[in-house]
Amino acid sequence: MRPLTPEAAKAILARETSEAFLALMRITGPGLETLRVVNNVEAITRNGEVYAPWAFEGQPPEDSGQQSPTVTLRVDNIDRSVTALLRSYNGVPKCELVWVMASQPDQAVYGPFDFVIQSASANELTIDLQLGYEEDILNQAFPGTTYNPTNSPGIYV
Repeated sequence: MRPLTPEAAKAILARETSEAFLALMRITGPGLETLRVVNNVEAITRNGEVYAPWAFEGQPPEDSGQQSPTVTLRVDNIDRSVTALLRSYNGVPKCELVWVMASQPDQAVYGPFDFVIQSASANELTIDLQLGYEEDILNQAFPGTTYNPTNSPGIYV
């Protein structure tokens, strides 16, 4: 887990604060345009890139050593542009999530997390995105192969 900046810790621990914590999402795919959105009512500029206001919700991934982190995001689908963009990608789209403070958008409070979009389902109002890591190292078998008399006769003498 990333240590908090003094400003972020102060805002989190304050009884009342005017500070807002925002989630920023960037979806990229092979050879096509990049979608940058923030769950806010106005655009945010982070590191020279403009993130458009868009309604979406999701929880940060759990910090657990027991399983690979996954995230489920629910994205607003009112004008269908996100659905069209996801369908136009040739390969697997990537999604970066980062949480920032509105007053300091260039400094990450939590993240960034680089996921791939493992699945997406849409209806007329929302898109549900299941995000995870491309290679799930924690759930891979070790060793990667099995040894038996057929593929390793030298071991069984």
